[in-house]
Amino acid sequence: MDLGRAWILNLDADDELARPGSRPSDAAALRMRAMVERLQGLVPHTDRVIDPSTPPDGAVGFEGRAFCPTPGAIALIQRAGAMVPHAPSIDVLRVVNHRRFAAELGQELPHARYCTTMAEVTAQLEHASPTGIWVLKRPHGFAGRGRRRIVAPLDEGARSFVVATLRSWGGVQVEPWVTRNADFALHGFIERARNVTLGEPTTQRTDEAGRWIESHRARNDELSGGERESLFQAAHETAGALTKAGYFGPFGIDAFRYEHA
Repeated sequence: MDLGRAWILNLDADDELARPGSRPSDAAALRMRAMVERLQGLVPHTDRVIDPSTPPDGAVGFEGRAFCPTPGAIALIQRAGAMVPHAPSIDVLRVVNHRRFAAELGQELPHARYCTTMAEVTAQLEHASPTGIWVLKRPHGFAGRGRRRIVAPLDEGARSFVVATLRSWGGVQVEPWVTRNADFALHGFIERARNVTLGEPTTQRTDEAGRWIESHRARNDELSGGERESLFQAAHETAGALTKAGYFGPFGIDAFRYEHA
């Protein structure tokens, strides 16, 4: 009989990857708990969600899974008594969750680039953005964190953001800000034997600044046939790149529909 799964939905995994060994503040933990509650409807009824408040041995008999199997997530699974999953090293996790990795798979927006010097950032901002706005993204970030929206050229605050990002992480993603009509995601699982299982697309609701609010399973009328096909094709291509990099476990991709100039 298949075991139910005990999930760690550590949406803040990028914080741990950016600063290994760090622990979230009490305020950050409360924000994360509120975000996870919005995802409860996507978890099968045979599974359960665990977090730092789960009592020791509170998930005995369940198969442990993590949104991102960081050392912190694995420790929580072990504490809860669930079966501890095999997981890639934190070095592999840091590589595949880094924006450089995504950028090397292909830049889909016009004039988007992962930059490693201030000169590259400045040169990229000389291009035209469809909205006149640009977004600067740090290598690790989630739910709209770790980024800044700007209007070129760089003002003092934006320049300081870039300098600090380059100094701490060696690069920054530069993208034009576009008007988005819909946001989607597709998640899957890569087994150690390299078999890939994909789920069903979800629709994501975001605020005006692009920060994630909630997700639900996508209705048939929310994605065209061509968009659905492209989403699954991109997921398979991503799974291939992840496998080549030594990753296995849960993964996901985000996509959005936007207005062309």
